[in-house]
Amino acid sequence: MPVFFLSVDMETAVEFNPVEFDEVAEIPTLHLSFIIQSLLPVRLVGWQTTKRHYENIKSSYRIHEADAGDVIEYVLVGSIAEGYSIPNTIVKSTPPHLESFSDIDALFVNKHLKISTKPEYDKGAFKGYCDFSESHPGYLRVCLPTVKEQDEIFIYDKDKNIYYMSSKAQQEKGFHNMKDVDIGAGRIIDAHGPAISLEYTVKPTIYDWKEKNAGLSQDIVLALPCYPWPEVAKEWKSRGLKSAWLDNDFVQSIIDDGCHVVAVPHRKSSYPDIEWRLSFSASEGRLGREAVTDSQRQCFIFMKILRHQFTDNRLIGLQPATLDFRQINECLLIDIKAFKQHRDIQKSVNEGVFVAAFSCCLLLLLEETKQSDAQQAKYKEAVYCIIDIFPFMRKYLYPEMKLVDLLNLTGISIPDLKRSVHFYEAAVEMIDAFPDFLNLRDVYMQRDLKEASLILSPT
Repeated sequence: MPVFFLSVDMETAVEFNPVEFDEVAEIPTLHLSFIIQSLLPVRLVGWQTTKRHYENIKSSYRIHEADAGDVIEYVLVGSIAEGYSIPNTIVKSTPPHLESFSDIDALFVNKHLKISTKPEYDKGAFKGYCDFSESHPGYLRVCLPTVKEQDEIFIYDKDKNIYYMSSKAQQEKGFHNMKDVDIGAGRIIDAHGPAISLEYTVKPTIYDWKEKNAGLSQDIVLALPCYPWPEVAKEWKSRGLKSAWLDNDFVQSIIDDGCHVVAVPHRKSSYPDIEWRLSFSASEGRLGREAVTDSQRQCFIFMKILRHQFTDNRLIGLQPATLDFRQINECLLIDIKAFKQHRDIQKSVNEGVFVAAFSCCLLLLLEETKQSDAQQAKYKEAVYCIIDIFPFMRKYLYPEMKLVDLLNLTGISIPDLKRSVHFYEAAVEMIDAFPDFLNLRDVYMQRDLKEASLILSPT
């Protein structure tokens, strides 16, 4: 959890220069856009989708907050809270298992232990203050003039006649208390740096897919609420004036939220047992949830998955399992090399983008699962394969085309009548999101009747 706000030296006027072919990467931007969208659809990583996961985790923590009598608060931070987590994947192993690339990160906040960033503070509102002297930037010691009872977490400095709250003792005390908590079978509690970690000992299988938070380890860091906004991060106050990305009201609301101090000393600290660190993780979470667009989120997560060999042995979402990503998009990958010579975007859309999407659509319609809801989800994903390429088709080939026309063209092009019926059926079931799809109902019913007549009279 880096101290994000200590440096805000960002570009404020970057010119966007769209080109058909990136000479440095040697890839057409059209093809790259399609690859990103087919591997990581916006609908899979957009905030409206990831928000449900975020809210599910928050709701599970609210139970613990209620049990503590509203004294503590769990603040979700990290990739899941920001909406930047890589979606759960299925690894093509025997048997297949789920794989997660993001832990649940949370701050364990004592709401009654508010700390002031200033040595002059309201004794009724704050329990102590931050001493930034003799510490590296962003680090501090938590000072308390008096304490109600002697405790190992308080270290008395006779020379200064003041108590310091020990970050190390607080962490050890928290770990000791957590060890008495029943966390269920298949998980262990361990210390992981400054965090108390709850880790799974068994990999979840694909049958655990619907279980809330299946396979996700949890890292919990002790934290104290800290107000007002610290001077060391004062540049953030003028952030809205330096860039049009964030408006002043949003910046002010971040400042009003304050920040936290966490039990993490600097690695070269002279006082490691009593040193804490400023944390702006909660603010970073708000930025990710409220100020980042879904397209920006998609690109950022795509950059993260480049570190892993996703396309060979992993499936994201409802991708076809019978062929890997490279095989499904072989025509597109071939056209990437050819485009450098022919530079014909219409040819690439028609012979690369559409063929790749249509191939993926057919594979999803052919794959069979034992669960009816999973089967129907496969069929809807086949429809989404075509929906995703509609912007390409309309921009480069058919400016007057409607989405429903593209779906109809696709449906009647599916050679297997039974699969074609499944395609139309799935599309019609999506009329709440796409009202125009109701126009496909007549075609669906006609092909459904035709399939029934073939079953009754196969000769």
